[in-house]
Amino acid sequence: MPRPSPADRRKIEARRREKQAMRDSAAERERRTADRVQKILDEALSRPRSRETLPDLHNLIEKLESAYDLAMATNQAKAATDAVMAMGRLLGLVIDKSQSALAIGSPDDFRKTEAQVIEEMRERFGDRETEKFLQAIDVAREAYRAFEAGDDTIEIKLDRFNGITDGGD
Repeated sequence: MPRPSPADRRKIEARRREKQAMRDSAAERERRTADRVQKILDEALSRPRSRETLPDLHNLIEKLESAYDLAMATNQAKAATDAVMAMGRLLGLVIDKSQSALAIGSPDDFRKTEAQVIEEMRERFGDRETEKFLQAIDVAREAYRAFEAGDDTIEIKLDRFNGITDGGD
């Protein structure tokens, strides 16, 4: 493989510096964001939490209803819709996908192989408990296969299941 010319080397080094600068910039943005989030959390946790300082659900709904009435009176359909959606979110009738992803996790968090999940279980609960769980899953799979095969009753082999729950092998 031929060696790069001095001009090519300068271009390669310039690209390396640009990429490093981009990585540094992204890391700095992430650090600033984390600092901002931490500051917000610290402020929220330091506020007094008495019943008098926090509005209850009824008060929040009343305020949103008055915002809705004002929006309708001024012919601002977008503001009225926003107030209705805010009421729905507050009451749990509307869930934003972005909020559920934050609360639950990203799809990549759930893309683990069976081996990864079992290894995490072994680390968290120990080998014995993980093996008991895996045996119980096998018993449940057998029962499900029997059900799929047309068996109207699902009979789990209790002697095998009791062996799992009693600590037997």
